Amino acid sequence: MLAIITKSQLQKNIGDIGKQICTIVNHGKPEALILPYFEGCEELMEDYLEDCEMAINRNNLKKRYKKSLESGLVDFVI
Repeated sequence: MLAIITKSQLQKNIGDIGKQICTIVNHGKPEALILPYFEGCEELMEDYLEDCEMAINRNNLKKRYKKSLESGLVDFVI
């Protein structure tokens, strides 16, 4: 179940919120996401955070690796 709640609702009802997915908004803008915990979720969260970081830095990463792509293949053999 997905819920959209304000920061003040979160502060008032923090004990009841842990069992559902909640988007926390501040002045109508999304600010945080609360997910329920389950055994083994740490690896999934690490993957999510890595994907999030890449999405935030997408333009910089494209610029950085464009030069590498344009340089072509290397004749290096091991």
